[in-house]
Amino acid sequence: MAFLKNALTDQRVRWERAPFDHPELPLVQGSDAVLVPAVGSAGRTANPLRTFEEIAAAGTLGYPAAGESNLARGRAAVQTSTDYNSPTSRAVDGSRRGNFFDGSVTHTARDTQPYWQVDLGAAADVSRIVISNRTDCCAPRLNNFHVYMSESTITGRWSMQAKYQQGVTDYDFPGTAGATVTINVNKRAR
Repeated sequence: MAFLKNALTDQRVRWERAPFDHPELPLVQGSDAVLVPAVGSAGRTANPLRTFEEIAAAGTLGYPAAGESNLARGRAAVQTSTDYNSPTSRAVDGSRRGNFFDGSVTHTARDTQPYWQVDLGAAADVSRIVISNRTDCCAPRLNNFHVYMSESTITGRWSMQAKYQQGVTDYDFPGTAGATVTINVNKRAR
């Protein structure tokens, strides 16, 4: 992605008026990715592409921004059940790949109120929570969900138990999740 630093600061490219046209370009390096939209030969005049510095500073696509880290990576996690040999550790491996067969998607059985929980080990400053959904199929399964945060361990195993536990903050996500959901929280949590 090093070439993007210059490419996305060239004003002809930023305004999608470069002397070429191209299809949508997913640029991937390790677990980092940027999606450059398709451009026709006439280009566009509204909404320029962000510069590489803007992309890196914002933590685009849920990847940690400059100076941030993934607090959940490698931490202990639990879920209501495990199906298709896909343990909770898959969800905290640091990968954003949403294809189940790439080995980075966890799976519960068809539980009445399924949950997934990670313990950060100690209270820490959390700027945002990023949830990656499946991209190979089944995306609509992640819908109308809640994210609960607390500085202490959440002991409730059902939605209403967790929601009303003292010190818990509830973030409600109505509708169906896209490939990545980012919830800005800026608070301490465990």
